[in-house]
Amino acid sequence: ELNFHDKDTQFYRFMETEFELSHTTSEKDSKDDELQESLSLLIQMGPDALLTMILRK
Repeated sequence: ELNFHDKDTQFYRFMETEFELSHTTSEKDSKDDELQESLSLLIQMGPDALLTMILRK
């Protein structure tokens, strides 16, 4: 089995303040909306990325 090597490696860093549990309801709602939008985008891009990977092999 070959390991996947990503040429465009990105490293993510998270600030400690993002993990605080004292969020207000509106902050939580906006973060939930942002998460839903991000997941929708990834679901749309997934099949294209899979097809591209298959065609490269």
